[in-house]
Amino acid sequence: MPFKAFCTWTDATKVAAELDAWELQMKQDYPEFIIKDIKFTQSEDMKSIHYACLIHYETGSATIPHLQERIEYHISKGRLPDPHAKEKRIAAEKERQEREKAAAAKKEEQRKKKEEEKAKAAAEKAKAGADDIRQCEIRVGKIVSVNQHPDADSLFVEQIDVGESQPRTIVSGLVKHYSADQLVNRSVLVWCNLKPAKLRGVESNGMVLCADDDTNVALVNVPAGAPPGALVCFPPLGEPAFKAGDTLSKNKATKYGGAIRATDEGVVVWGGTGEEGARFTLEGFGEITSGLKGCAVR
Repeated sequence: MPFKAFCTWTDATKVAAELDAWELQMKQDYPEFIIKDIKFTQSEDMKSIHYACLIHYETGSATIPHLQERIEYHISKGRLPDPHAKEKRIAAEKERQEREKAAAAKKEEQRKKKEEEKAKAAAEKAKAGADDIRQCEIRVGKIVSVNQHPDADSLFVEQIDVGESQPRTIVSGLVKHYSADQLVNRSVLVWCNLKPAKLRGVESNGMVLCADDDTNVALVNVPAGAPPGALVCFPPLGEPAFKAGDTLSKNKATKYGGAIRATDEGVVVWGGTGEEGARFTLEGFGEITSGLKGCAVR
């Protein structure tokens, strides 16, 4: 008498080959097994397309017991396709991708952390070993008062506010170029970390920077609004490298100071040639300029 078996495959391209293997195995287990006919039906649900194989069979003398159990047994042995194999493969692949994604994210996080640590170490090393204008502490100063030097007709003694608790006493040779009235309340650039030096008996605690073309001397121009104490920086070179409270040796002061200049466009820079060089910059206010162009600044 005929019986019916029902199986589902999710991959229609493999059905024929899988059926041949299944039929061969069943004939080996049950010599009296005879395929009568096979019909395919296609059904669609919310997740996927299923191809159902409806198998009619008959035997010569006896029925095949527990056919569904036998089918499941063959599936477990890998002789027949698992109807849920595709879903399992998809789930396994998704899990694998999630693991790889998590591993990649962790690896990228570690890489970024390593790069940040490396960059930080490089910056610290560069700062500690910087041999350039970043060693110089140059700040905006506002001249509070100006007096004639008691023992030198060519020198002024100025009190300059550089953002500290008290104004600094600085001696400068500007008598031939400015009157005292022209200097009071004027913003200037002050080189602050020079060693104190006595000029004709008066201790000077810094130097006012001026452009000098060997004929004329002029104060450099500080951008409007820059407050006393604002620090000059040099963006192409990186962060300032001086240590608070330290002073430069005479040799270093000469080395760094000798490379400060005004370009032909009137921009104050350190080093370089032509318009190139590390530009004196006040963050948020702009660049330091000079009315005298193409000359030294000292």
